[in-house]
Amino acid sequence: MPSDGPLRDSAFFEQGAALLAALADRDRLLILRILLTRDLSLNSLALITGIGAIACSKHLGALRGAGLVACIRRADTDYFSCRSDHVRKVLETLDDILPGASAERPPECGGSGAA
Repeated sequence: MPSDGPLRDSAFFEQGAALLAALADRDRLLILRILLTRDLSLNSLALITGIGAIACSKHLGALRGAGLVACIRRADTDYFSCRSDHVRKVLETLDDILPGASAERPPECGGSGAA
């Protein structure tokens, strides 16, 4: 076996494990699926998902820390978004792997997504 390449690249495995850890949560996957479709404030996201605002904020912090979610301030409100094609591919792959458990589309938010 060669002594170089991805098997010896510890940064690859560390980064991969950190990314998968950020994704390894039901509520975070739900949040990402919704944020792929539209930008939302914390309060709107908590309302749509049914996740409490404090827990939702913690999940968003973990997703931001992993570079999966961005935060944009408009007026006096922070809006969260996910524009990552990589996240979209991961969720599509989960749909393919788990076809019987394919996630329902997220509920629609009335209006423009403002809190």
